[in-house]
Amino acid sequence: NNIMKVFGIFIYRKEGKVALLASEKDLMSFGYFKRSSAGEMMEFLGSTLAERTAKGTRQSIKESEYIGHVHCRHDGLVGVVVSDAEYPERVCFSLISKAIGDFLQQHPRDSWG
Repeated sequence: NNIMKVFGIFIYRKEGKVALLASEKDLMSFGYFKRSSAGEMMEFLGSTLAERTAKGTRQSIKESEYIGHVHCRHDGLVGVVVSDAEYPERVCFSLISKAIGDFLQQHPRDSWG
């Protein structure tokens, strides 16, 4: 019984330096004492992928037992989903598009400061 998992969704702004705008993590599958370090690792993976992905491109990168799916839009918004290897790539990119759309509805570009 192998359950596919999404561990985190991150939205960054990429204008020079990468800045985290929003995140949501599900760390319940990790032991209590490993949750903090797992969350930090995912944030580091997300920011690294956001920095290294060119505007207008998307990619999926394997990092140990995780896959980081990243889409860097032309406007500098970057969405990252961290999942296990079994989670379908197409679904992850759909999730990124939905998350960015929802973020923009709640936080118009002029409200980012």
